[in-house]
Amino acid sequence: MMQYAANNTYYLGANNSDWTIASLKFPVKKGQVIKEDWFGDIYTSKIISTNATVKTKAGKFKNTIVVAQGKWRTYIAKGKGVVLKKEGKKKHFELVKLAKK
Repeated sequence: MMQYAANNTYYLGANNSDWTIASLKFPVKKGQVIKEDWFGDIYTSKIISTNATVKTKAGKFKNTIVVAQGKWRTYIAKGKGVVLKKEGKKKHFELVKLAKK
């Protein structure tokens, strides 16, 4: 998963491509709605939390942003990026280890 921040915006996209799947404008606020046009299809997401605590194999992350899109939930931790992505209870992506600097 490609992810980076620039110009007060956080971008998520497909690896090894220039496709942006989602972008979040800062400051992020609970209730904020994000509409993305992806090849003519409009996808709507909503920020449902800006202070969630999420636990992954890599550890516990506080004050994560939770983005909801239908049954999908994406958990974004400050300074780490996406740490968990779920569809209902099924995990599709989980951060399992943090590299030491």
